[in-house]
Amino acid sequence: MNRAPNIRKYPGFIDIHDHFRWPGNNPSEDFNSGTLAAIKGGVIMTNDMPNTPGWPTVNAADLYTKHEGAFAQAFHAMGFYAGVDRQKENVGQLEMMARMSVGMKLYLGFTTGHETSEKLRVADYEPWIAEWHRVTDKPIMVHLGETDIDEVIWLVAKKYDHNLHICHMNDPRQVDRAYRARVRGELPVTNGVCMHHLLKTSHSVVSEGSNARMMPKLAPQVDAEKLMDQLTKGKIDVIETDHAPHPFAKKYEAELLNPHGVQEEGGPPTCNGVPGVQETLGLLLNQVRVNKDLTEEIIIDAYSTIPARLMGVKISPKTYIKVTDELYLIDEDYEVASGTGRSVYMGCWAVGKVVEMQKLGKTIIADGKVVGRAPQVVTSRGEVI
Repeated sequence: MNRAPNIRKYPGFIDIHDHFRWPGNNPSEDFNSGTLAAIKGGVIMTNDMPNTPGWPTVNAADLYTKHEGAFAQAFHAMGFYAGVDRQKENVGQLEMMARMSVGMKLYLGFTTGHETSEKLRVADYEPWIAEWHRVTDKPIMVHLGETDIDEVIWLVAKKYDHNLHICHMNDPRQVDRAYRARVRGELPVTNGVCMHHLLKTSHSVVSEGSNARMMPKLAPQVDAEKLMDQLTKGKIDVIETDHAPHPFAKKYEAELLNPHGVQEEGGPPTCNGVPGVQETLGLLLNQVRVNKDLTEEIIIDAYSTIPARLMGVKISPKTYIKVTDELYLIDEDYEVASGTGRSVYMGCWAVGKVVEMQKLGKTIIADGKVVGRAPQVVTSRGEVI
């Protein structure tokens, strides 16, 4: 029986992990389409990673260009990460970059924009870690790769006592180690998980091929279920999307030329990652509906309160979203705002559509329609969004 949907008010959500690929050589996304997808997913602030193919963000001029792009294109608040360039040794750029960013990202393994077969250790990055710690307390975000998590925790959080965030975790055992470091060791360590690591599994690659290839890889079913359980128990701090807007042509090329997903420098083309910033909230609210251990309070903590603390921002009472509680299917009628024009969550149930968004008192969404923009570039801790 049809009923009028109820409306729920939330403080607005913050995605700490986005790849909008602008500027660069990806024709499918920019800050306009990426942040449009984000606001439709209830996200009031996105944070763009530095590994843009063809245009890595490794100096102050790169960050300035992104700032200009955000003011011209974005619908909401954006933060940007400083990148590390070991070849050009950009340590000398970090002091200026720290003033223009929300954190520094270290890539310790193979991923888009960092296609390396080199076996990296976190100690290789100690000059960057030491300098970043000297000039700022903004977090160091880490893509682990095959690096020992204990080495990373020891160097960044123990030796330098610096805020460390371990991104997109796919291994429950590593989650436990990060959790123990924070709770028992009282170290400044947080960790994050993505929806694709919660809802998809390594078996998805059998039928979805390149559309299910992620970095880090999707976990086996038993581990995906453990990750969800850890989220409900507070062992996972942050929900992040790792939104990656690969165009269909790149996914098709990877599927055609690299069906086994070989990851090696100079090898066949890879295309890891999927878009997801628009769908994440709806998928989460549906999990609240079906998972008795997952609550709205957990989602607000992991997707709003803790990300705000990590990014150093304060959410104004004049910034909020309103969402319906209606159940819907992500199907061919689902309007994808991302420039990729597709969703890898086709066939999944979701709950809630954003019908209103206010940012510092300015209306961005009204009656479910986008009616305004409120671009902002976050550079200072304590900034109000």
